[in-house]
Amino acid sequence: MMRVRHAVLAAAMMTAISAPATAQVLDATYRGTMLCDKLPFTNDRMREAIEVTIAGGAARYSHVVRLSKVDVEGTTEQGTGTIDGQKISLQGGWKAGSRSYEAKYSGSFVRRSATLKGVQTWTDGGKPFTYETYPREHTIAYKNGQQVMATSAAPAYRGDSIHADPEDLLVAALSSCHMLSFLAICAKKRLAVKSYADDAVGFLENDGGKLWIPRVILRPKIVSDIDAATLEQIHHLAHEQCFIANSVKTQVFVEPQG
Repeated sequence: MMRVRHAVLAAAMMTAISAPATAQVLDATYRGTMLCDKLPFTNDRMREAIEVTIAGGAARYSHVVRLSKVDVEGTTEQGTGTIDGQKISLQGGWKAGSRSYEAKYSGSFVRRSATLKGVQTWTDGGKPFTYETYPREHTIAYKNGQQVMATSAAPAYRGDSIHADPEDLLVAALSSCHMLSFLAICAKKRLAVKSYADDAVGFLENDGGKLWIPRVILRPKIVSDIDAATLEQIHHLAHEQCFIANSVKTQVFVEPQG
């Protein structure tokens, strides 16, 4: 199976480029999305996340492929390519068991950015400032104060259990971003969705004395007439397009329900 892709790489750069658009692309690793002209299951053009490393005018790329019924979860499409000014050409492939495909990409670098802001406010509430007594409750204001959320620490760290804690917010952000990406893809493909609910769960673990969330499982339950195979592919695309999933090292797994 062949996938031919003509792409625009929207670079979320590890090394920033401040030169004008006509300048040579600097050696660095870039993360962004590529616009795919052809996929095995649709004639629509779709975006997928990709990471490209440029060194000495040559390029190599990787793209995580998450499909069901493969022996290895999260196997990687890989390939190489060349850079000519702002233009990029890539070719590679993916194989897992008996399933495989080849891919070709071409396009140009486009720099896109957004400034996101959340204002946090905390006060001592008149309580003594000791570890046992200081309040964990605080507020986060979004959209220039138009929305204010009360948050706290987890109960294990003397927080108030009725409020979301940062760990909850991370799981919620991954779930929300995946859902919005999924719905956008369905809308563009004119596939109707009646409802979407996700009972997502994250796992806080101790790794050598460092606490972190290595994995999050999304468990979306969707009411729709879309067939199972197409739903699987759209979930794959939604994960690849999710800004939050592309921003964290936490592994995100999708386990559709019923």
